[in-house]
This record gives sequence, C-alpha cells and structure tokens, in this order.
Amino acid sequence: MTNTVINGASLTEPQGEFDLWEHAAELTSEIRDFADCLNMMAEQLAPLAKLRPDHDP
Repeated sequence: MTNTVINGASLTEPQGEFDLWEHAAELTSEIRDFADCLNMMAEQLAPLAKLRPDHDP
C-alpha cells in the first residue's frame, strides 16, 4: 500500500510466470528447508549448552 501511495504503483501486480499458489508452495518449501537447517544447528549447539556450569541435567 505504501508503494502505491508514495510511488504511484498499481494496486495489482501483472500476471507473472507463476500463480499465487506456486509462489506459496515454493515459499513453504524454502521456509521448511531453512527450519531444518536451524534445527541441525540447534542440535549441534545443544552439547555445548550442557557444559554450562550451572546446568542441571
């Protein structure tokens, strides 16, 4: 909306190569891949967190 007000952009985007549901599916896949990467990082950091002196097992 801001882009429309400030820059005079149209309220709708022209038809592109992909439909909305294709963009949604691709974005969903990318978010899941990113979440998998973050989970792997968390698993690798967990042992280090357990070395904290005040950690209760």
